[in-house]
Amino acid sequence: MKRIFPHIFAFDQADSTYGGRSYLITHPEGKIMIDSPEFSDNLVERIKEDGGIRWIFITHSDDVGEAINFRAKFGSQICIHKKDSWSVKDADMKFNGGEELAGHAQLIHTPGHTLGSSMLLAKLDQHYLFTGDTILTTAGGGLMANTRMYTKSPSDVMKSVRKLSQFKVDVILPAHGARSFVVEATEALKIMLEKMSGEQIEPSKDL
Repeated sequence: MKRIFPHIFAFDQADSTYGGRSYLITHPEGKIMIDSPEFSDNLVERIKEDGGIRWIFITHSDDVGEAINFRAKFGSQICIHKKDSWSVKDADMKFNGGEELAGHAQLIHTPGHTLGSSMLLAKLDQHYLFTGDTILTTAGGGLMANTRMYTKSPSDVMKSVRKLSQFKVDVILPAHGARSFVVEATEALKIMLEKMSGEQIEPSKDL
């Protein structure tokens, strides 16, 4: 658990989420965990010292990991899009997209990788976008839409990432990729979208 921005911690990659990264947002209204790290007594004690977890936001069904164990320990509420809620027993909040958590975190439905894939945009000292498996980071510090890695509908991923241009985004934080975050995200998203414009993507499949 390492602080990477004033209000954000990053956890180590977790085997239970196929090597995915997870994050923790600190805020006076309550902490939000993004996806699930590996559950351990040491990590639980560290989080407990910092005041626990109020919400656990799951970006999609592949990254539930050990969220149930963290909920049991901290009394957290698990939030997941209703179309991926089958992957969580008794999900506390099944959202549609457009809702907010803690008055600062907007939930954005971005289907394609899975039917319920979603992102969380946290409006803090900067605007931080947690992209799950839909957008990945490259070794060169850029962004790449995930149209290949275990993605059900590449064309729907393209549609989802194109709509991000309507949001103010300063930092991208993905579940997978060479880097745990990319700053100057507006420019990085613009470059990614320009590259995408020339790509041939297979039609959407029935998710």
